[in-house]
Amino acid sequence: MKLLILGGGLMGPAAAYNAMTDPEVTEVTVCDMSQEQLAGCRTMLEGKPGADKVSYQQLNLTERSGAVNMMAKHDAIVAALPRSASLAAVPEAMEAGTPLVDLTRIPDETLVELTTQHEDSSGFIVLGCGLEPGLTEIVARYLAETMDRVDELHIKCGGIPKDPKPPLSYKIVFGGRHLPLREADAYVVENGQLKYVPRYSGAEAVTFDGVGECQAWHEGFMPWLLDLDALKGLKTGTQKTVRWSGYAEKVTALKEMGMLSLEPIEVDGVAVIPKHVL
Repeated sequence: MKLLILGGGLMGPAAAYNAMTDPEVTEVTVCDMSQEQLAGCRTMLEGKPGADKVSYQQLNLTERSGAVNMMAKHDAIVAALPRSASLAAVPEAMEAGTPLVDLTRIPDETLVELTTQHEDSSGFIVLGCGLEPGLTEIVARYLAETMDRVDELHIKCGGIPKDPKPPLSYKIVFGGRHLPLREADAYVVENGQLKYVPRYSGAEAVTFDGVGECQAWHEGFMPWLLDLDALKGLKTGTQKTVRWSGYAEKVTALKEMGMLSLEPIEVDGVAVIPKHVL
């Protein structure tokens, strides 16, 4: 099997390592538009078992024909990309007819549009296979299927810096160069139905052994969980992100000031996207 890994940043090398140590995988190609990222990935993998299976190639997803040709040479693709780059990779994989597993997810409206455009494609896309969404839903399903009935499901997930620094006590880990701050409302399940609540609401204190007191707030329940047989009778469901205490209140203030908006505003005659200032 020949696997293509898109992205040589944080998650790409881990995906490549998993692939190159699999005896059923004969070739692994890691692609990134940055030579620096590729060099870093190579350094991480060199000398490890299976490293001789791996090759590295610069690839720009905005050059559609080249990307499609690269994808068509492989049996499957793992996309370890920021969402903005995944929006380019997904339709290209559909055109190439090569299955793609994506660590992120794309907006529902975009998914509907892509499905319509590529309904005759032989490829298929598996979205949301990262940490959250991804591992959290896999674990939730596994646990639900071990029970006779599930009335409530509460998911909490998060990564926090060991040595937090103000003002947010957080650092960029996933998603590129911008903090993962979103303005859109989040799903919860109440009385068996999906409903929207303000993102960053529902803040509660949670304590973890060896870590201390943190805070969890609504990030958004994944709607497809309700399609699972084991969860079709779910009455209450929440999916919260964990950060150091005080995060939700600070980000809510930014949201209320319009600083999370992606809509340009004019400042001294210059168009500025508020969120890009952060």
